[in-house]
Amino acid sequence: MKIIEVVPVDGARVRNPETNELISSEGATVPRNIFWLRRLEDGSVKLAGKKTQSKKGDN
Repeated sequence: MKIIEVVPVDGARVRNPETNELISSEGATVPRNIFWLRRLEDGSVKLAGKKTQSKKGDN
């Protein structure tokens, strides 16, 4: 099973359905399943270490 590292976006409170606990602001390692993919899609969490980068040529 693949795993991913996620962190909640500012102000979001996201509960891990396996442990029933809120994930900390430092993030959590979770399985890459439909629940977490939906949280990524709805913007509740983001991938840890993923920073927004501007496109080349944008100033």
